[in-house]
Amino acid sequence: GFKKLTLVNCYFESNWNHNVIHKGLFDKNTIGKCGIKAYWINIIDEITEDNINSLYAGYMVLNYLIKKNDGDLVEALKDYKGANKNMKPVNKVINFYKENK
Repeated sequence: GFKKLTLVNCYFESNWNHNVIHKGLFDKNTIGKCGIKAYWINIIDEITEDNINSLYAGYMVLNYLIKKNDGDLVEALKDYKGANKNMKPVNKVINFYKENK
């Protein structure tokens, strides 16, 4: 289910390193275990400053994006990762998830 997908996604985001800093070309503000941006606090009521760097927040964001994309896991992960052209991170998560169901 989505819990397993969350574990896989967050692992590939940070190797579950709570203090990781994600170095993006255009985004210097994404940090933490699941690579959650602070603006999600204003979108999902359950996400707060206290829990944004958690698997729970990663689950909530991924669940939100899966619903937004009518159950399409690839589109949800593209949104999560901000993948426009580089599909490698999305495919890595999807392939690992499917191979280890």
